[in-house]
Amino acid sequence: MRIVELFVLFSLLFTFCDSSQADAKAKEEADRVAEEERKKKEVSALFFMHKQTTRIKVAEHNFL
Repeated sequence: MRIVELFVLFSLLFTFCDSSQADAKAKEEADRVAEEERKKKEVSALFFMHKQTTRIKVAEHNFL
């Protein structure tokens, strides 16, 4: 009987460890995706600022 109880306890422990590892991997993946999205938004904002600066320079050149 004790062997069965130990087996059940160890299997529950390993199941818990596997699920916590899966949770950690899922969180890591979510963090990576969030970081990629943040970088995309940052690049998009920088491109927009560059485009606006170029438009202002062209407008100044045409005005002068």
